[in-house]
Amino acid sequence: MSQIKFDLDDLDDHESNEQYEVFELEAQCSRCKKLALIFKFLKTSAFFLSFVSMSPLASVAQVFQKSDILLCYPQTKSIRDKYSATGIAWGVLPIPPHWDIENRDHINFFTQNVRTISEEGRTFHARIEFDAGWELFIDYCLRNGLTYTDYACKSIDDQNFEYPWFAGRSYKGGRPYWLSSHSAVFRDFLKYQIDKALLADHLKVLMLDAQTSSALACRDQWSSGDFSTASMAAFSVWLQQEYTPNKLNALGIQDIQTFDYRRFLKQHGVHTDANYKNRVQQHVSNGTQLPLYEEFRLFQNVAIRELTADLIAYARDQANPRGILVGTSSPLGDPYRSTVLEELDFYQQELAMAKSDFAHKPTLTYKFAESLDTHFILTAEPSDWECINRDKSHEPEVKQWIAEAYAQGAVFIAPAEQWTIKSGNYTPSTDFTSLYKWIAENASLFNDFTETQAEVALVVSREATRKYVYRINSIVHALEEANVAFDVLVAGDAYFKNPASFNTLDHYKKVLVQEDEYNWFISKNVSLKNSLDLLGDKLYRVGTHNGDGQTQAIDLRSLKKSLDYAVSCSAHGVRLYPRISSTQPNSMVVHVVNTNYDNTHQLVVQNGLRLNLKNSGYSKATFYQAGEAPIQLTVTATGNNLEVSGIDSLDSWGVVLLKNGFESNP
Repeated sequence: MSQIKFDLDDLDDHESNEQYEVFELEAQCSRCKKLALIFKFLKTSAFFLSFVSMSPLASVAQVFQKSDILLCYPQTKSIRDKYSATGIAWGVLPIPPHWDIENRDHINFFTQNVRTISEEGRTFHARIEFDAGWELFIDYCLRNGLTYTDYACKSIDDQNFEYPWFAGRSYKGGRPYWLSSHSAVFRDFLKYQIDKALLADHLKVLMLDAQTSSALACRDQWSSGDFSTASMAAFSVWLQQEYTPNKLNALGIQDIQTFDYRRFLKQHGVHTDANYKNRVQQHVSNGTQLPLYEEFRLFQNVAIRELTADLIAYARDQANPRGILVGTSSPLGDPYRSTVLEELDFYQQELAMAKSDFAHKPTLTYKFAESLDTHFILTAEPSDWECINRDKSHEPEVKQWIAEAYAQGAVFIAPAEQWTIKSGNYTPSTDFTSLYKWIAENASLFNDFTETQAEVALVVSREATRKYVYRINSIVHALEEANVAFDVLVAGDAYFKNPASFNTLDHYKKVLVQEDEYNWFISKNVSLKNSLDLLGDKLYRVGTHNGDGQTQAIDLRSLKKSLDYAVSCSAHGVRLYPRISSTQPNSMVVHVVNTNYDNTHQLVVQNGLRLNLKNSGYSKATFYQAGEAPIQLTVTATGNNLEVSGIDSLDSWGVVLLKNGFESNP
């Protein structure tokens, strides 16, 4: 069977990549005090969370902290200590080509490393591979007398196709073909990995690298879909369960019992992989529609959610009575691949940080995570680290990435070492350790203040995020630039059942919705439309300023005047992120993030800053900044307004803690 290859330059994101790195891990054993093990670990581009030690009955709230500090890789104990690391995000199993998971010595090395990290008071997180396990899957099939290509995705013309990021590689005569997550054998293979990971008694966390499932293979025009026998059979069953006979007939399906989507598309003139990709391009560009394409993508999303839920249940059953936390790399920002499940304990992903990549601005994803009240961890995309690695003058921008993530309740992996696409691993020439040490020393500023002080809500549907992402991100950007605190309310759709009630909406002073989204999606959702319309003057339908649809007509001055609470800064380019505590009603923190750079990409220090707060009853303020001792600020009340002054110098990021005078600092 022939194969299809991709050009990596054609991708708009890099979902998973591989590179090898040498790590020195210190392990203790019963026969020696210390054994230095040099592990070559397979590195891929997803990253995980850090957790503190937990009992079998520990809740997620006891385990996750907003002040967590994670390293991608184990590094050395010295580096772990310098960064005040609470965990290792990337716990790869001993997989090929350098390791054999069935070799007792190799698996013992893995379990001993988990123990070593755990005994340091850190956690080690085991990754369950999808794409990066292709070599391990070949071994798995060979041991079981199976032909691994039988379980790969197929294009519409029945070809295998490779993962673009592994294209051209080989292992034991096999190629890195995209594996179908609908295959029963592949699902058993995932559970096999879980069994191996759980051999480590100290393991408390599993990461399902589900971002590269068949749902990604069926995403947009650069991919070939999953037309494997298993996928086609599952799609037919789903259609029969989801739709009535009359609806199926309206979709063009005369006999669901004999229906095959690949054959159906060929009857509609789609015969080759090139035909399919062209038709998908036309479909997503609002041109000629591809029959059943939306239903096919929805099915793929449902399928990966169901598989994820099954793997979580299996892992917890196998781990019992040990407690095990499970997360996924399925990206929250992708409305077609995100797997929103109550059973999941955390989410992680790579997010584009480059300012030019406006479609993937990270703030919207931070807001999605907060709306779900879930723990979220991230790093920049490999392409971002590639840019930093090629031109280290951009390194100061990384501090802004870190600051804005933590300021919005997320955890940004400490960049001690990061994988890039083509230029080798990035290691910093700038010192980031002092920034992370400061986070560790002031953990209460993060852990005690977990809620936004928002009187503005932006209503966003997941489907509209795909269709109008630039327009929605333009609203997000405008609010952020104007220092308007806001929440995102995720409106339910076929991908995410989440009705936004009138009572929820009415809680806010202003509710924003993008005009095109209102007309395209919300107008079809009668319940949501009625709830929004009942808001009266509270509802703000944001239209576009010009033809490109990216500049939003928002009267920010009027919007801010309508709010009871507001915070502003005397300097341009300083972003403010106020956060409050449900347990400390008389206190608040404001993250102060400097986004001012000169022409050489160096941070421009801001001097003599003043904050102004509307209707805030605080009388004491303290400023915390990395590398500096906390300083007391001056608080001056004038009517209903407070002026906070005394921030003589702001480097990249600081936090103002506001309290009533009778309360003490943390």
